[in-house]
Amino acid sequence: MSTNLILETISIYFVIFSLASLAGLISERSGIINVGIDGMMVIGALSYAIVGSKLYKINSTTALQIIPIIFAMIVASIFALFHAFASIKLKADQIVSGTAINLFAQGIALFLTTTRGWTESNGTLITSNYSIISFFNSQNIFTFYLLITILITLISGLYFSFTRTGSRHIASGENPNAVSAAGINVIKYRCVAVLVSGMVAGLAGACFVIIKNNGNFFGTVNGFGFIALAIMIVGQWKIRFTVTASFIFALFFTIGERIFYISNNQWIKNNSSLFNILPFFLSLITMMSISKFSKPPKSIGEVYDQAKR
Repeated sequence: MSTNLILETISIYFVIFSLASLAGLISERSGIINVGIDGMMVIGALSYAIVGSKLYKINSTTALQIIPIIFAMIVASIFALFHAFASIKLKADQIVSGTAINLFAQGIALFLTTTRGWTESNGTLITSNYSIISFFNSQNIFTFYLLITILITLISGLYFSFTRTGSRHIASGENPNAVSAAGINVIKYRCVAVLVSGMVAGLAGACFVIIKNNGNFFGTVNGFGFIALAIMIVGQWKIRFTVTASFIFALFFTIGERIFYISNNQWIKNNSSLFNILPFFLSLITMMSISKFSKPPKSIGEVYDQAKR
């Protein structure tokens, strides 16, 4: 039982971290810093919870949860377009724009989770009661959400490694002026990258509600969007390393959350809550160890001005 619980927890964190870090990677490989991943996850989680709670009352068929999931991705992508408009069209500071997205989304989420008409009777959460979809009687280890995560990761890897469009996407973040000189629309690539980034972040937010909080949304995603950005940096903006880092961080968080089941030491069992800090401590150590070797896209965060080509 404890082994299944540990594997289930690793699966949960891996899905959320992989999707969220991939969302940041897609945007930043095009040259646009996206620190708004957490906010896009929050708005995706909120959208899923609201639509899911209303839809469940009409039809509780498990497969119908795909509708609020898609809705979450669409709404998060709209928020991503705000970031694209500010940072690409208006040439605003990309970190400031992303921070504004985080604050705006969090404010909306906290307001609606404490507003009558949206919340449950206790007024602190929005609930969608759809069941988790799992395969092969795996007790929520191999789930529909894990399968989607694997597919999205594989498609992204193939896109960046073997397609001309993916190469241009990467080139837009490395040397946008050279790409523009070749007749490629850098602005279009960056806008689409931020849009897709928002969609994937919205999916990560929906998965957070479904598999981490059992369909409940309390107004936050526990800052997992910021953890995802750290994972992306550890992964050096490369998909294969980012996926590996996502698994390592998922393991860190699982140890911190499930150490009560892992160890038989009585002191650890009596003070298991103290180990909730363990994943954040290990994440910090990992970041400090890896950061000096970071090699981000060369033009990341730089304002692209076509007139200066």
